[in-house]
Amino acid sequence: VLSVVVASSFYCLVLLSSAWVIPWEKTAAMPKGTIDAFRSAGFNVLGWGAYAIAVLGLLTSFLALFLATSRILLAMGRAGLMPPVLGQLRGPRSTPQAALLFTLLVTLGLGWLGTGAIVWFLDTGGVYIGLAWTIGVLCKYRLPKRFPELEQPYKTRLFWAPAIGAIIAIMVMGFALWPGTNLSLLWPQEYIILAVWTILGVAFYAFGRRGDDKQARRELLGPYEELTFGCDDVKSSE
Repeated sequence: VLSVVVASSFYCLVLLSSAWVIPWEKTAAMPKGTIDAFRSAGFNVLGWGAYAIAVLGLLTSFLALFLATSRILLAMGRAGLMPPVLGQLRGPRSTPQAALLFTLLVTLGLGWLGTGAIVWFLDTGGVYIGLAWTIGVLCKYRLPKRFPELEQPYKTRLFWAPAIGAIIAIMVMGFALWPGTNLSLLWPQEYIILAVWTILGVAFYAFGRRGDDKQARRELLGPYEELTFGCDDVKSSE
């Protein structure tokens, strides 16, 4: 909660400071926004400082997304939803080399499509985030019932509170898919991208590895497999 408050306060201060020196209508029309606003007002040092902060912010975001994406591919490769080579760790530091290389190639490929395509992927990303959030909330309610023996690291005091987030996420997805709203996807490019991702997801799930679910969980969870298997053993004994 503290990190969210600090980050929100930082962005509010940045917006207020730029609006203080130059009307926000002019800042919105500038190519670099706040950076150009400070420079136009004669605060070159603040302009360069804002530029440096922007570069650092991009680098940290790239690093986090690059690592997260490769780890998701690693998990999907282990679960059989992607080629098994993506789920392998190699090298002296046991890094997912194949997943990292695949992430790099896809990132470069999408970047070469141009600014317009990047905007399309960013816009459709809101639908993916809303869907992931909704699934996460459903898992939060489902897992304690399916595996009551597992020790929960924390318990939500307001049991119904996460459901509010899921409802808001569903509403955001609805506004994006419903034509004519401020959040609507761009027709037809973004709808085509969303359809392609949906088809790929269904194909991965349909043609993914089928067989022993326990083996898939063992490869996916690694050293934490005994938690799930322990629950299965208890249920089987009951």
